[in-house]
Amino acid sequence: QTDHKSEAPFIFFINGQQFASTAAEKALTSRILNHSQTLLQYSTEMSDAWIDMLCELINRGYIEIVGE
Repeated sequence: QTDHKSEAPFIFFINGQQFASTAAEKALTSRILNHSQTLLQYSTEMSDAWIDMLCELINRGYIEIVGE
């Protein structure tokens, strides 16, 4: 039985809407979320929709900001 978890898509739901990302995006998201939500909102390398989605995950408690 081979474990391909690292290649599996990162899938989650907000208000019944499905979102998905690659394992690479999940790793990037985790690094970004090690910073504050305020810093996240001012990122210029991500679309507003992606930032809104991440903030919604944070606000609903699906993702916990760690660090500081």
